[in-house]
Amino acid sequence: MFDWPVSYTFTAAYGRWKDTEKTSWRQDYNLYFTRDTIKLGPGVTLDLGTGVEKTFWSYDSSQQTILRTDGVLAKTWSPRFSAYVGLHYVNNLYSAFAYSAPTVSFEGDVGFTYRLDRMNAFQYSVSYDLANHRIDDQYYTWIRNLHCWELTLTYRAKYKMITANIATVRW
Repeated sequence: MFDWPVSYTFTAAYGRWKDTEKTSWRQDYNLYFTRDTIKLGPGVTLDLGTGVEKTFWSYDSSQQTILRTDGVLAKTWSPRFSAYVGLHYVNNLYSAFAYSAPTVSFEGDVGFTYRLDRMNAFQYSVSYDLANHRIDDQYYTWIRNLHCWELTLTYRAKYKMITANIATVRW
C-alpha cells in the first residue's frame, strides 16, 4: 500500500443542545487531514491540517459546511516547557448557539504549556483576530493525566466559562 505522510480522522457526534431560548438536536460530521509532523530542528515542529465539517440543527432546520485550515509551529524548550504559535482559518461562523460558534474566521494564537510534574500541566493561550486586529479570547487550562484518561479543565475568559473534558490517552 502507499506510505503517504498524511493521515485523517473522521468523527461523528449527535446530541441535544440547549440555552435559555431554544433547544436543538445537532448532528456533526468531521473529516480532517493532517500531514505528519515536520521536524524543522531540535525541538521545533510544524503541523499542518485541513478538513471539512458538516453540521445539521433541528432548531431551525439549518445546516452548515465549514472548511478549516490550520498550521502550528511549536518549540519544546525543555521537558517541562513548550510553546507554540498557530494560524487557523474557518470559512463559516454560523451556529444556532452562540457559545459553540467560532468567533473569528482568520485567527492567530500563541500559547505555552508548563508541566508541573509527570501527572499535571498548566497551559495558557491567547487567540487573536487577525482580520480585526484584536485579542479574541484567553484560555487557562489545567491538564491532569489519569493513566488511560486525560482530564482538562479550561477557563475561557471571554465568556467567564469553565469547561471540562475527559478523553482517552493515545497509546
